[in-house]
Amino acid sequence: MKDILIEDQSNAGKLQFNQILADSGQMFTTRDKRYFVMNLFDGAQYQEPSAQGKASNEKYPFIRTNFKSWTKVWDLGEFEMNRTDEDRFKTQRSMLSMSQLRKNVDSLNIEVVEARQGIADDLLLSFRRKPHKPTVTAVPKPSTDSARLAQTQRDALRQLARAQRKEEQIKQDTLKKGMFKQQLDKPLSQYKSFEETFPEKDRAKLLEQAIGYSRSGRIVLDRRLSQITNRRKEAIKTGYELYTKYSFALVCFVFLFIGAPMGAIIRKGGFGYPILVSIIFFVTFIMLTIMCRKLAEAYILTSFWAAMAPCLALVPIGAFLTRRAMNDSQMFSTDRLDRFMLKLRRRFQKEGTPA
Repeated sequence: MKDILIEDQSNAGKLQFNQILADSGQMFTTRDKRYFVMNLFDGAQYQEPSAQGKASNEKYPFIRTNFKSWTKVWDLGEFEMNRTDEDRFKTQRSMLSMSQLRKNVDSLNIEVVEARQGIADDLLLSFRRKPHKPTVTAVPKPSTDSARLAQTQRDALRQLARAQRKEEQIKQDTLKKGMFKQQLDKPLSQYKSFEETFPEKDRAKLLEQAIGYSRSGRIVLDRRLSQITNRRKEAIKTGYELYTKYSFALVCFVFLFIGAPMGAIIRKGGFGYPILVSIIFFVTFIMLTIMCRKLAEAYILTSFWAAMAPCLALVPIGAFLTRRAMNDSQMFSTDRLDRFMLKLRRRFQKEGTPA
């Protein structure tokens, strides 16, 4: 290479001038193909010095460095394309298969049902009450001996009854713990409020404890409702992605019955007018798809109808255009408009002609 000029743009953001001039040079890669080498001969480097602090407003001369030989080595590994980790995107809805999407929808719906059922248990826990859940005791495998089988069944029933009694006792002890005792010294109809049924010394503590329980219950309820809302939205989006795969496959046939008749119906304009009208229908389909997706995310439409509605809206149009093309009926014909404009032009010409 001859008459080499190199502009260093590594500090372009700082507006610093850095230029290398050389009489000749050569570029090559090493034998192991790992490094790229550039050798320059008989040249100079012109560099603007970088000033910091108060001296940044002062002017300095360029720095010129002459050289007989100048070598620069680049590691080619820095220019290799790094493949994206497939595990990072394999769980996205658009990358899942139809069976995986169907499985995810079922799992999300189950989580929504479990979250709704767990609201009562969470509220009981927030009020420091033990939620009642039946204890399931595993029954041993039956033996071939009938006497031993009857004995194992009786033992299993005793263990189940004992566990239920123990759980009920724990529940009763939990309810009694920390509760204030009411003091009823007159009929209930004579009390003005529920608060008056407790001793006066316990009313302040009772009110404070009630406020604390209500706040903790509100926090637990808000967290559970947020979880239910997120799971519902994810289930709707996943279901919409599933049914969209069916909808896009079906709409390809619908557009076939829309685009194909256009050439027979529209007689003028060659391929231009039919393609233009088909593009209008395609844009309409995209707009309907976006609108229905928003309606599904707002819980107005189900995932199935949100995905299928744009396709079903174009089915009557495709059937109508196909029927008109089979009957050789013209649409969008400009012959009548041309004849009307010609008659109108002749009438104005006659009125403008002097007698």
